[in-house]
Amino acid sequence: MKAVVLAAGKGSRIGSEKEGIPKVLRQLNQKSMIDYVLDQLSFADEIILVVGYKKEEVFEYLGTSHSYAVQDEQLGTGHAVKCASEFFADYDGPVLVTFGDMPLLTSKTYKKALEQYKKSIKDKDPLACILLSNILKDVDLPYGRIIRDKKGKFVKIVEEPDCDEEQKKIREVFFGVMLFNGIKLAKALKMLNNNNAQNEYYLTDLPQIFMDESEKVEVCTVDAQEEIFGINTLEDLKRAEGIIKARKDND
Repeated sequence: MKAVVLAAGKGSRIGSEKEGIPKVLRQLNQKSMIDYVLDQLSFADEIILVVGYKKEEVFEYLGTSHSYAVQDEQLGTGHAVKCASEFFADYDGPVLVTFGDMPLLTSKTYKKALEQYKKSIKDKDPLACILLSNILKDVDLPYGRIIRDKKGKFVKIVEEPDCDEEQKKIREVFFGVMLFNGIKLAKALKMLNNNNAQNEYYLTDLPQIFMDESEKVEVCTVDAQEEIFGINTLEDLKRAEGIIKARKDND
């Protein structure tokens, strides 16, 4: 498996930009955010980091143990992955796309999606894309809702601002992480457009592209709600620090 880690952000809302460091180098309990992410991806055959803001500092910090792609302009998550496409364009295997500001995700969660992908290959019914979801229990998070048909089959993602009243009641959310077939991902990225209000290329448009091409898309639902908290604010940072401390105390 290859893993693409999106790590190009500034981290303006948590003060990283003011401190002059990239978001992923922000400290969590005396350890950089990106270290937690990379630790949980240590089982991957190759890790590709998509870097941008203060990229030289990321290079210096992490060294040559990983591969790098550069996103000079922030044109959306789809664009970020496209910047790394040279690493998987000819790779007929699983490519995980995850985020450098989601340090609470664990290898157990990633491997659950990987096993689902491997099973589809074994069953000769290969998947193009797996979306990772979680059924929220006691919090509300601004994530897109997973829409399924009456048989439970994935239909689409509806972003929270676009949800109607009934869709807002759906507790199953998509938190951004996906696993793809490398060759099929590279092909779909070429079909991605930025025809939206932000003029950005969104990773969340890919499932529909796959389905339009008669490719198979499934959802992998994971249990650990605490893992899906991203870090965008100082409040998020403090919550993550508390969770990481609790994990250490329970080890």
